[in-house]
Amino acid sequence: MTTIQWISFGFLVVLVAFAIIYVFKGRDLNYQQTMALRILLALTGGFSLTFITGSIVLEVTGNISEALTSKISAGGGAAMFLVILWFTRTKDKKLKDSITLSTTENASFKENVMTIAAAVNRLVNFNGFSEEQLSIKLPSVQYESKNVKEAIESLKALSRELPTYEVKELQKKLFVELK
Repeated sequence: MTTIQWISFGFLVVLVAFAIIYVFKGRDLNYQQTMALRILLALTGGFSLTFITGSIVLEVTGNISEALTSKISAGGGAAMFLVILWFTRTKDKKLKDSITLSTTENASFKENVMTIAAAVNRLVNFNGFSEEQLSIKLPSVQYESKNVKEAIESLKALSRELPTYEVKELQKKLFVELK
């Protein structure tokens, strides 16, 4: 095998590895990880095809409306890149109200809740908490939640000192209450 064929084979092996990850872990990945994996999958496919063949042309034509048509053409690896990117698309996993956050190192429970609420323009009311409970320091972590309620409730897992509480949302106000 020539050097170019070995390089192509290497990209092909990486492509298969990314494809296996996509098939088995695709549903467990968050939105950013899925997008990164799709792009890596498409890039390795494109590079692999470029080194194997070097000159394949893809032309796709479609009607946007009666008066407008679109045409995309690509050569070699760029064609494979577009094909893989197109066929691995998924519906947007990111929910409308999804939240990706990072808690600040040594910020209190109250500060973290206020930060989450401020990110989605909500007011917060703490019911039944002592100042000592509100000032419990939480470690720094990064996570994604479906909504603001789940984000605040997930703070419970960051400290054993936090009492059990529930979050209720009424209109644009959040109520964090001891159970």
